[in-house]
Amino acid sequence: MKSTAAPNNSLQARLPWRAAAWAQTLGASMILDLMQRRLLHFASWWKAPATRKDRVTAAFIGGIGCFWIGVLGLIMLGPMPVSFATLGWWALASLATGVVLGVLFPKTDSCVCFPFSMFGVGT
Repeated sequence: MKSTAAPNNSLQARLPWRAAAWAQTLGASMILDLMQRRLLHFASWWKAPATRKDRVTAAFIGGIGCFWIGVLGLIMLGPMPVSFATLGWWALASLATGVVLGVLFPKTDSCVCFPFSMFGVGT
């Protein structure tokens, strides 16, 4: 006998994990649905081929992020005192490396370098 029930196309049916019963009874289902939508959106973005917009954004994020990684890494791990010329060349080289990595590996570079690119932003 064939089932006459409509297919379940909800977000929870498409994801491998289900919400706990207590989460739905506590009213957390809205937050859970938001998180599931964001996860599906990220998964579709990650699997899609890299576009020109992804590469430009990743080059910008990678440049700023690797700039901070290089400068702070040199200050913390390098010999002290460091001249400003050495610091400048190191910063320029790390910025160029970040831009190149952002163009070559846009999605990975965006995810890894984004926290470093936000260093110093805000109060």
